Amino acid sequence: LQGSQWSPSVFLGNSERGLFGGTSFFFDFQNRPGRGSSSLISSTATFGYAFDCCAVTVQNYTFNVGLRNENRFVFSFRLNGIGTFGTEQIGQRSR
Repeated sequence: LQGSQWSPSVFLGNSERGLFGGTSFFFDFQNRPGRGSSSLISSTATFGYAFDCCAVTVQNYTFNVGLRNENRFVFSFRLNGIGTFGTEQIGQRSR
């Protein structure tokens, strides 16, 4: 069924300098048997601070579909010009 999913997101700040953060959600409004009353499938919240030499980023990710229910907290530390270290490479810029 077309138009039954919605994925809004917002991001504020500059990931290269200062405070930044954002959030995104994924909703599925299609009625399916056996699923709970919530139409929220997943959400992500990202917050960080970028200095001249490095950046620190934390992210909380939730996923809830049927029996699968996950909540994951990850972080990264980026050294400019060298790379990103942590449990998730969310601070790595794609080239």
